[in-house]
Amino acid sequence: MSDHDSSLNPNNPTSPTEEAEEHFQGDEEAGDDDTPTQRAGKSALSKGIFVLGNILLPLGLAGACVYAYVYLMDTAPTAKKGERQAQARLVEYIEVEIGDQEIVVEERGNVMAARTLELKPLVSGQIEKIDEARFQLGGHFKAGETIANIEKRDYELALKSAEQEVLKASTDISVLDGDLERARAALAVELGRQEVARKEYELLGREVTDSEQRDRLLRGPQLREAQAAVNAALARIEAAKTAKAVAENRVAMAKLDLERTEIKAPFAATVVSRNGEVGANAATNQAIATLVGTDAAHIVVTVPSESLAWLKLPTDSAQPYDGSTVRVYDDSSWPAGVFRNAEVLRILPERSESGRQARVLLEVKDPFSLKPENASVPKLLLGSFVRCEIIGRPLKSASRIPRDVMHERSTVWIASPQDKLEIRTVAPIYKTKEFIFLSSDQLKQGERIIVTNLQTPTPGLALRPRLADAKPNEITKDDNSTQPKTEASSNTRPIGS
Repeated sequence: MSDHDSSLNPNNPTSPTEEAEEHFQGDEEAGDDDTPTQRAGKSALSKGIFVLGNILLPLGLAGACVYAYVYLMDTAPTAKKGERQAQARLVEYIEVEIGDQEIVVEERGNVMAARTLELKPLVSGQIEKIDEARFQLGGHFKAGETIANIEKRDYELALKSAEQEVLKASTDISVLDGDLERARAALAVELGRQEVARKEYELLGREVTDSEQRDRLLRGPQLREAQAAVNAALARIEAAKTAKAVAENRVAMAKLDLERTEIKAPFAATVVSRNGEVGANAATNQAIATLVGTDAAHIVVTVPSESLAWLKLPTDSAQPYDGSTVRVYDDSSWPAGVFRNAEVLRILPERSESGRQARVLLEVKDPFSLKPENASVPKLLLGSFVRCEIIGRPLKSASRIPRDVMHERSTVWIASPQDKLEIRTVAPIYKTKEFIFLSSDQLKQGERIIVTNLQTPTPGLALRPRLADAKPNEITKDDNSTQPKTEASSNTRPIGS
């Protein structure tokens, strides 16, 4: 192979430029024997080859690259339109449970006294004694216990005077009874004499036409006088008995007044104000204290009219407290979850000021925790603003789901058996702030309610459902983060009655 041919061999590592230089050098070496014209021709040929090599090499490389690109583009696999498969969305769900559901009507109200009394003495006089240990603000008295005493000497004297009047009336009656017996005896004698006079008149054998003369002959005036004496004695006895009855009433009143000098608590009560002091004059028109009953306290709550149908009201039977039970929470004062029990007492006759809500009266027994069995129970103070959960009638064969899982006020998202999104319209039977209640024909047992918020919910959307670890009223976001909410009655414990 010639030197020129070797320059075109791709396996030859020598570049065209180097080959041209070698040819140029060879030509110079061989040119010693060539003519000047031959040497000039060879030199021009070598330069042309050198320039041509520098041009063709880059063009060849560029062409190879273009060819490789076109080949790869033509042979690469292509995806057909619509073949991209959507990725299933990971969602969490809760299962529907059908059963008897507890309806809870939650409202708030103020605690007020069930019984309030301005304690006024029933007799006037100077206050002689006070139970200083308990006759203080916040002091407690049982029904019938003595609060204060009024000086009683005047009332003791009045009692003795009335008793003397009764004794005198009794003596008078005894004397008059003797007079009556004597008058009756005289009347009997006169009746005998009249009988003798009648027989003597008949023996005369003649008729006396003068009526007055005949009346005298028959002792009519004497008989009438004896009868009048008896009647007078009877009248005096009746008057004496009346006087005795009056005196006895005075004795009873004096005894009552004497008892009233001891001022007692009319019912179990606590003192909320005190005006009486030892040595002060007590008047029947002036209160010495204000008492509040401790047996019970009342709470008035306003309830939407549509919720009244779920409340159980007391009947007029022998068991007066059979209304709906109530859980009372004082969130500002008591530990979390602690509540007192109450009862629905009655529905008040007037509506709230807005006219759209009913007013319901609740009753709490032993609000101040005075009974031994309630010693560890927190006190329910008057004036407290409390939260009340009224336990209504149970809803049969229904489901309860968190209100947060209802969308657009009427739809819920369900994971179908095929793990597809189903958007279902529902009509709640009852709603609370946290839950909605649905009949069994709207949600079935075991159906999966999605609690994850989807940004773009579309019916038929592929899902990857998993059971939520959250409680039934918790909901998760689309990014699988959870936002827990505390259930109304969870983590609570009842105390007291």
